[in-house]
Amino acid sequence: MRERLPGTPPRPVVALAFVLLFATTGAVLALLPGPRAAAGLGPFGAGGLPVTSAAEVTGMERPRRLVVQPIRTGPEGFVVFVDTARYPGLGLSAVMRRSGARWFALGHLTTGGADRCLPRWGGVRDLGDAPVADALARVRALGGDAAPSLGGPGGPEPALTCPRVADLTAAYRRVVDTLDATHLDFEIDGGDDEDGKVAARRARALAALKREAAGAGRRLTVGFSLRLTATGLSAADQRLLAASGPVDTVDLLVPFRPRPGGEHLRALAASIRLAQAQIATAFGLPAGEDAWRRIGLTPVLRETADLTLMDARKLAGYARRRDLAWLSVRGARPALDVARVLAHALR
Repeated sequence: MRERLPGTPPRPVVALAFVLLFATTGAVLALLPGPRAAAGLGPFGAGGLPVTSAAEVTGMERPRRLVVQPIRTGPEGFVVFVDTARYPGLGLSAVMRRSGARWFALGHLTTGGADRCLPRWGGVRDLGDAPVADALARVRALGGDAAPSLGGPGGPEPALTCPRVADLTAAYRRVVDTLDATHLDFEIDGGDDEDGKVAARRARALAALKREAAGAGRRLTVGFSLRLTATGLSAADQRLLAASGPVDTVDLLVPFRPRPGGEHLRALAASIRLAQAQIATAFGLPAGEDAWRRIGLTPVLRETADLTLMDARKLAGYARRRDLAWLSVRGARPALDVARVLAHALR
């Protein structure tokens, strides 16, 4: 038998000590906080709201295998819409802390007054209005961002009133430069452009703006917010989309009214499938998964009770399965538990 060196413990003792050390170290590591907890962050960030159940995060969905997708640019996750004309104080950073949202859509920029090419908030407030600029700075300091929305129900989008491409390009450039925007949203209606001249003018201006951004090493994305009908997009909106050049995403605005037995959700899914095929055709994409990643979904509520917690979970599961670009809500404010589910849907 091999002789032990003086002062060296027997091998069985060494082995036992090693096992005890390994087990103790593992137990200590298991008790240490992870990276988010160590930084004092909950699921929604500092001061955020707790997740009250696993169903709030996973919805009604079966587990999926991990698929690595290209990095998205522009809005993603849960996008909070804010009417800057009605709520000039904004308070976006507080919304971020309460809901966990990281993206906002700010509406609406329209033209009004003597200068028909000058976009203003609600057609009256200056683009560089101090409350908006301050709110944007705070949001970005917290890791979020916001996209301005041009057009909408309150007034004309600049392409409707600004007749020269050069002037329209300058108007859009002013929006991008003043707000340091990386995404522009257009809430428009193809029915306002029967001869296609407005769409052509807008497409040329946006193409020029995208070339400028690319030349400066920046990325600028463009989205259209269009109304969803029982047959998908209207014929006018399909023509608009096909003629609009460099559009990256389409946000489907859906009047959301509950019906007994979940019939409204089945009808919604059928309408979205039709719109997906129409969007794929307009973008020249294969009728596969790529078009889904270019679609956002925005229920428009008449009252808070229109969107229940169960419906929110189903929408969240649907958005994950289809890998939609984002979810949002407009109209009436959703209930807090509903907002929590939607905020976690595409994380």
